[in-house]
Amino acid sequence: MKKTIEGENSIYEFTFSEFMEIQKIDYSKKNSSYQSQVFGNKEFFGTMDFKESMYLLENGQKEKPLEIRDFLKDLNFSSTENEMILSYEGFSIDISEYSTGNPECMVNLLETEKENKNITIYYNCSYNGNIDSETIKYYGQMILSLIEILESKNINIKLITIDRTADSNRVIHNISIILKDFSESMDRDRISYCLSNNSFLRRNLFKMYEHILEENYRKDFLSGYGTAICDLNKVNETDIFISSPYANKKREYFIEQLKTILEKYK
Repeated sequence: MKKTIEGENSIYEFTFSEFMEIQKIDYSKKNSSYQSQVFGNKEFFGTMDFKESMYLLENGQKEKPLEIRDFLKDLNFSSTENEMILSYEGFSIDISEYSTGNPECMVNLLETEKENKNITIYYNCSYNGNIDSETIKYYGQMILSLIEILESKNINIKLITIDRTADSNRVIHNISIILKDFSESMDRDRISYCLSNNSFLRRNLFKMYEHILEENYRKDFLSGYGTAICDLNKVNETDIFISSPYANKKREYFIEQLKTILEKYK
C-alpha cells in the first residue's frame, strides 16, 4: 500500500493482492459500526454476507458476468486476433507449401511485427446514491468493450479502479486498486464483479475504508461512507480516464462515450 497526502486529499494505492489481504482481515470481534459485515439486505449489499462477497472477489461473477456482444455489435467490431493474413509473391507458387513456410516454394516471406503499446485505463467506481443498477451495468459494459477492442489492436491494458469519496471533514479520499496489470490476462468474471456488483461497491470498498480510517474518525466524519466525487482528473494524455455518471444514463450514452474514446485509436 502507498499513501500520500496532497493538501486536503488523501491518496491510497493498492495492488489487487494488497486489496485481497485487507479483505481477509478477521472482523469476528468487530461491532456493528463495520457496515461491510452487516448480514442480509442483498438488494443493497449485493450479497447476503461478507463471506459470499469474498468468494466472488476471488472467483469472479461466473453466473451473471457482464455481456458485451451487443455493445461490440453496435460498434461494428469483430475480433481479429484469430485471423491469419497471407501475403505472397513469386511464380509457380504452391500455396499449401507456402502456408507451411516452406522456403523452397519460390516465395519471399516478409515478417511484420506490430509494436505493443501499453495503456492504463483509470475508471471511477464512485456513484451518487440515486444511480441505479442498470446504469452501472452499462458503464461496466462500456469499459469491458473498450478493453476488448484495444487489446485486439495489440495494446496492453492495465485497469485501475478509483474510488473518490468526500467526508464531512472536507477530506477527499482517493483509493486506487489495480484490477489488471499489463502482464496479466483478462479475467472477465472477476472484472465483471468489480465493475458492476453492489457487493464490491459496498462490502469490499466499505471494508477498505474500515481498514484505512480509524473507527472514531469514520463515526465523526464518514457517516454513510461519504459523498461520491464522480469526476476523475486527467493526469496525462497517454492514458484513459473515465468519470462515473452523475445521473442515470441510457445505454446509448455509453455507446457514444465509447465511440469518442476510440476515435483516438483508429
